[in-house]
Amino acid sequence: MLARFVWADGAWEVDGDRRELRAHGKPVPIGSRAFEIVERLAAAAGQFVGKDELVAHVWRGLTVDENTLRVHIHAIRKALGPDRSLLKTDAGRGYRLLGPWAVKEDQDQPATANSSLSLPRSGQSAPTNLPAAVSDVVGRSAAVLAIKNLATAFRVVTLTGPGGIGKTTVALELARDLLDAFGGSVFFVELSPLSDPDLVPSTIARALGLGADGKRLPPEDVARAIGASKLLLVLDNCEHLIDATARLAEIIVRQCPHASILATSREVMKIEGEGVFRLSPLDVPESTGAVPAQLLKSSAVELFVGRTRALNDRFALNASNSPAVATICQRLDGIPLAIEFAAGRAATLGVQQVVADLLDRLSSLASQRRAPVPRHKTLRAVLDWSYDLLSQSEQQNFRALGVFAGLFTLNDARSIAPSQERADWLSGLVDKSLVVAEIRDTVALYRLLDTTRTYALDKLREHGEFEAANRAHAERYRDVFQQAESEWQIRTTGDLHTDYAWRLDNLRAALAWGLPDQRATALGLGVATAAIPLWMHLSLFDECRSTLGRALSSHTLVDTMPPERQMRLHAAYGIASLYSGGNPADAEAACERALEIAEGIGDVDYQLRCLWGLWLVRRGSIDLARRFLSLATGPVDELVGHRMMATSHHVQGFQNEARPHVDFIRANPNLLAADPTRFRFLVTERPVSEEPGLARILWAQGCPDQAMQLVRQSVEAATAAGHANSLCHFLSLAGCLVTLWAGHLDEARRYNTILSDQSTKFVLPLWRSWSRGYQGIIALQTGDAAIGAELLRLAIDELRGLHEWRGYAFFPIYRAIALGRLQRLDEALASINASIENADHRDEGWMHPELLRAKGDLLVLRDPSDADGAAEGCFRAAIEEAHEQGALAWQLRAATSLARLLHDRGLQAEARDALQPVYGRFTEGFATADVASARALLDILG
Repeated sequence: MLARFVWADGAWEVDGDRRELRAHGKPVPIGSRAFEIVERLAAAAGQFVGKDELVAHVWRGLTVDENTLRVHIHAIRKALGPDRSLLKTDAGRGYRLLGPWAVKEDQDQPATANSSLSLPRSGQSAPTNLPAAVSDVVGRSAAVLAIKNLATAFRVVTLTGPGGIGKTTVALELARDLLDAFGGSVFFVELSPLSDPDLVPSTIARALGLGADGKRLPPEDVARAIGASKLLLVLDNCEHLIDATARLAEIIVRQCPHASILATSREVMKIEGEGVFRLSPLDVPESTGAVPAQLLKSSAVELFVGRTRALNDRFALNASNSPAVATICQRLDGIPLAIEFAAGRAATLGVQQVVADLLDRLSSLASQRRAPVPRHKTLRAVLDWSYDLLSQSEQQNFRALGVFAGLFTLNDARSIAPSQERADWLSGLVDKSLVVAEIRDTVALYRLLDTTRTYALDKLREHGEFEAANRAHAERYRDVFQQAESEWQIRTTGDLHTDYAWRLDNLRAALAWGLPDQRATALGLGVATAAIPLWMHLSLFDECRSTLGRALSSHTLVDTMPPERQMRLHAAYGIASLYSGGNPADAEAACERALEIAEGIGDVDYQLRCLWGLWLVRRGSIDLARRFLSLATGPVDELVGHRMMATSHHVQGFQNEARPHVDFIRANPNLLAADPTRFRFLVTERPVSEEPGLARILWAQGCPDQAMQLVRQSVEAATAAGHANSLCHFLSLAGCLVTLWAGHLDEARRYNTILSDQSTKFVLPLWRSWSRGYQGIIALQTGDAAIGAELLRLAIDELRGLHEWRGYAFFPIYRAIALGRLQRLDEALASINASIENADHRDEGWMHPELLRAKGDLLVLRDPSDADGAAEGCFRAAIEEAHEQGALAWQLRAATSLARLLHDRGLQAEARDALQPVYGRFTEGFATADVASARALLDILG
């Protein structure tokens, strides 16, 4: 079949390559089976295609009924919208698309969107996060098949129905059935813990393996990350975030041609291309007098019997109890959750007692109480009934559990439970199906279902216990993170993530209560302060900055806090602002305030932390580095101080002055290993966080092999440490850079892929922009100057927006080279001149010789004869300045450019004299690009 069919006026296109139906150039969401029908009808050029032929074409080798075909025809008409009359039906002849349809063979290649996020590649992470089935799904095979058919006609299917109807169970069963069809790429996203609609995209990103915890991520970023990947997203419990979910779903189906969405919600999203399946209750017996064998044909009875037997293996459906069982299922309207509750009670009380209690409660509750949504009255009655069967102490404890937004432990539960007269009260609630237990390794974790939690919270409010329970909850999480503080310094990030990351939902719930938008509580400030190490270890800088920003906005309350806590809040806010792309002025002010408090109370540790933060803000100030080193009290402080001194001298262009500090660091590689306080400077066991400067210094001084060895060791160490920010920091400022200079393009591409993945997953916009710049350099060096120039422009603009100064000289050099290759020489020279001025203004002298050399190369491009000597002047100035800096690498580059210019003029001896002495100073790196290029030129020069 040919690639593309176009309707006469171009309004509609059927694109076989992209498998898209497009209206006026815009994709129209449509399922895969429905697309195959449209494609076949378009190929028939307006002729009728019989029903049997369509079924045989679309469902090859499968037996389907006519209703299935009708579902897809309905989907196509819905997709055609106002043009639905294009699809004609003839009872005796089949279907046709009104024409004329023409074949268009000049298929354009789909553009590749530049994405700031990217999905994990195969082998890097599990392709699906679907939970394993824990019990048989009863009575839903027909529903699963029907929804499966619907999912082939619509790319967005919403499974809707009242609470407790079994939407999640059916969605998971269907998702497991579709695993093979989506190549294992099926992802389950639980939205019920969320209260902030802005966190929907980042929650989906985390389920996809992109991370983004706590980041208000634009939905377009998620769509760009998915791109052309074939996957199924299962979005569970959308109703409380329906607008945000609908907006994101609409963006995904429009921008991602092979992505499908299965949503469960009590409310339809009402978006274009949405197929809706209303899940009915389980079928119930028509008569209570049927024999047991007949009753078991009812799925509601089958579920009730199965769940009761799971809790009491002596239970069996027989002639004496079958009428009661049938009555229970009828009265509960076949709602699975209600039936499971009833089964839990029947296992201990017996079915007759359950019937008696249930009948009384349903009749009174239905007439006297009003649920939040009318269709939930039955489930509310069952929840009320289950709740009323609890003892008073059990009721108190159950109500209190409503404050937990996600998983919790037995000790968590005990800390907030008002009544603990029995040790097994939590397991009792699990047995009664009011609490769900999950076993992770050897630890039991617990949670409440969404409907159950909502009910418990309502009860808390009714009893006037809401504030007290939330206070106990916040106190618990303050204490958990305070007690864990000693662990932050000595355990790996991976271990801490395993033990504490799952507490994030409850941490956020505690902060939402303690730090609301308009006010803050002292307890909320305590929770925020205790959570700082977790945010730092998990590289959740954006969440840390936004939360502490709210905390610090309550000036009156903050000012009453002990100085030590004020100091910690300000210092953490400053560091988080630096790494999350916040305003540098805010970061600087916060670090200065924390430093002032630290000096006032004599806290040397925090004086060092604040000096380090200010040093990062103030572009590697030598004075701040010297001040830090003078205060150093231990091996970590001393080592970090020397690293700051080395980097400061290096950045300002004093490579010789930097070398003694480099030698100290390299002579003491194990100083950090035994010191548990190292992480307060976001430093892992190996010196990774500020080591970029060391690798660049070695490179600049003409030691490229040593620089590459340091790069490889550091990347390996940072990867093993598992701290995303340290790894991204090193890859951005040295790993990708040095490998590109060395000419190891494949290695640079691999490092930049890691940088892109990590900066996206952990929402580190600063390093993500650096990654985009490296993508541009790689494109340039592989021959695509246009793409390279554009990517570098985007990176430079993003870094400028993030107030990042370290790329102001480096990336513009490569962009100017790209512009030169595109013959945009005036623009390229203007860019280089601006970069030279910026480098002087920003104390970024280390790049100044290279900027001069690049300017000379551009001048040669404009005038190969260099009639005015401007290019030669740039090269000689670069050589002289590089020599003064002790930057042998820049000296070699400038000398090579000068020798090439002199050679082109026919001045062989002068060219050789310019290059040979510089080349002769190298004792290593003969396989790197610059040294090899110089050697090749010397061979030509004789």
